Amino acid sequence: MFAQEPDGAVESSSASCGKFLQRSPGLCATLWTDRAPRFIMVPMGRALAVAFALLGVGFAGRSVDARLPLLPVQGLLLARSHSVEFLSLSGRRLGSLEGFTLAGDPYPGGALRDRRGRTWRIDVHTRRLVRVRPRAVRPPLPHTCTPASSPTLLLCLTGASKEPNTVRSRDGRLVQGVPPGVRIVAGTPSGYWRDAWLSPDRRTVLAQWSGECEAPTAFLFGRGIKRARPVGGGTSVANSPGSIGLGWTRSGRAIVSIPWGGCSNDFARPGVYLVSPSGRALLRIVAFPRKSPALVNVGAWGVSS
Repeated sequence: MFAQEPDGAVESSSASCGKFLQRSPGLCATLWTDRAPRFIMVPMGRALAVAFALLGVGFAGRSVDARLPLLPVQGLLLARSHSVEFLSLSGRRLGSLEGFTLAGDPYPGGALRDRRGRTWRIDVHTRRLVRVRPRAVRPPLPHTCTPASSPTLLLCLTGASKEPNTVRSRDGRLVQGVPPGVRIVAGTPSGYWRDAWLSPDRRTVLAQWSGECEAPTAFLFGRGIKRARPVGGGTSVANSPGSIGLGWTRSGRAIVSIPWGGCSNDFARPGVYLVSPSGRALLRIVAFPRKSPALVNVGAWGVSS
């Protein structure tokens, strides 16, 4: 098992109220307008939620002209109905940002989408939201390949497949083919690779397979792993729980969400896990309640790829 992820890794900066009205030490009053999104921050050791307004947010240009509170270098994002919740890698709630949701594909990492459909990423160094443009394919690439989140990996087509069925390095070397347990119909696998992330030590790949019924399965493969291993148990897509890869921590652990059943096998303790490169040691940092939907929308910022 892993040691608990420390919460102290935050970007150094003065923690003053800035433009906010300071009424008592450590407490900033709220001064938002109707059009400005709010960051609801939960201070450590306090039950009181302090709402920080992003003042002067015009969203014109390439960044939001207001600062977020101090955040860890890496963390989790949990989508709610009209907001995104921020958590540390130990599962501690940091706060929530109103008026945003998770952007999802094709934007890597912790991308957010506002009510006008624009996409933003979290820059913890400047403590701002920065506009994200759709990824452009960086030539030269084989015409049958698309880039993965990791800049050193490609998702490529072979044979009669119309979706990526192999993971390759930039020089074209095969890293992983169709994972074990996938049905082949008329020479075409029932599913495809959606994304891939290389570990910080460059020895292990976390990759996302989307199978029949769009059932997600996260796999680990690379040096020391003879056969692609699904996260959460089992030996193939047929007998493993559904799982969604989010990237790597800086310390070299895969971040994986394991939701309730859906089209996949049930998992006894669903939630977000930190997983060893071998896939054998899992530490649950966020638990999903039984009343949660099968696929909980979870993201991460600052992940290594």
